[in-house]
Amino acid sequence: MARSKETFSKKEIENRKRKQRQEKKERMAARKEHGPKSFDDMIAYLDENGNLSTTPLDIKNKKVYKLEEVPDAVPKAEAYIPDNQMHQGTVQYFSKSKGFGFIQDGTTGERIFVHKDQCNFPITETDKVTYLKRMGDRGLMAMNVRKA
Repeated sequence: MARSKETFSKKEIENRKRKQRQEKKERMAARKEHGPKSFDDMIAYLDENGNLSTTPLDIKNKKVYKLEEVPDAVPKAEAYIPDNQMHQGTVQYFSKSKGFGFIQDGTTGERIFVHKDQCNFPITETDKVTYLKRMGDRGLMAMNVRKA
């Protein structure tokens, strides 16, 4: 006599799956019965202040903005006009393995990025240097760095 291929655990798993499928059908039927009746009930509109509403905007009373009146989301960076004078500073940090560091300006005290490609000598910390300031992608950069 052969044993039944359906064990107790297999029957329990099948019953649980059957129950889950039935509950899913009931939830779908409830959503169809109580949900939105049409596509128009599901649409939301934005008013002129950016708030959601159920009524569309009145196009006749639409306010027109000029580009100059619209405020910038990000304030514009101050334009940096490079001066062609040499500045003096001290190397505060320099990583030989990474190839970059920072110079502290002697007059303003600001930190300026320096890359090894802009130096004509091996640079180390506490070196006194002269350089030109330029605006890079991420801020001020030292160019044409030389020992003072």
